Amino acid sequence: MAGLSCTEHLLRIIFFIFNFGFWGIGAILIGVAVWCLVSVSAYDEFDISYVTNVSGILIAAGVVIFVLGFLGCAGSWKKNHWMLYTYAFLIAVIFILQLAGAIYAFKHKEEAKGVLQDSMEKSQAQYQVDQQGDPATKKAWDRLQRDFECCGTTGPTSWEERLGNDTVTDSCCLTEVAGCGANYDANDVYLKGCLDSVLEVVEEDLLAMGLMALIFGMVQWFGVVVACCLGNAFRDSGYNNIE
Repeated sequence: MAGLSCTEHLLRIIFFIFNFGFWGIGAILIGVAVWCLVSVSAYDEFDISYVTNVSGILIAAGVVIFVLGFLGCAGSWKKNHWMLYTYAFLIAVIFILQLAGAIYAFKHKEEAKGVLQDSMEKSQAQYQVDQQGDPATKKAWDRLQRDFECCGTTGPTSWEERLGNDTVTDSCCLTEVAGCGANYDANDVYLKGCLDSVLEVVEEDLLAMGLMALIFGMVQWFGVVVACCLGNAFRDSGYNNIE
């Protein structure tokens, strides 16, 4: 049985260390996706399925990457070429999964804006109703407007259409006191619509996920190439199981 060359031994060590770090990569990818979900979870009264769908894809990819880190380490340590071929195949599948998430995010970006706007406008119509019953929508809007310093879906006028002329919710006021939204002055309320504010946050979250996926994608292909090279070396050297 032929042995491994010095270069192949070095490559084996590098690959082992690489996959040890791969566990961390998977954990970070999961963390970024979860962070994006948490950042929008307070506003689940509105349709945020666009973010949750993309985050779900990346969480799935991160979990599998985390598990595959072990497979890569084991295959390298045991000098088992079948484990490394399986590893390379699954990493390629994960890359395709991440690419699908990126394509989904890009393709449905404008569609998601329309869905979110419709959701926000419909929930605005429930604001007055909820003051007399379930306060969930009122709390969601008040929190949204305070956190993002915005007013209504597209601006103060979107409240006037529902609450009456020159009337907005008190949480639209720069200095919020009871009744400040009635007969408001434009200088005393937030003029920016919440739709634009939310979309800015969503785009920032998606950009963060996209950059992480891009960086990890390049690292993944390095892993695929090295796994195939080591697998071929182990096969040609006659290694199959634990040495």
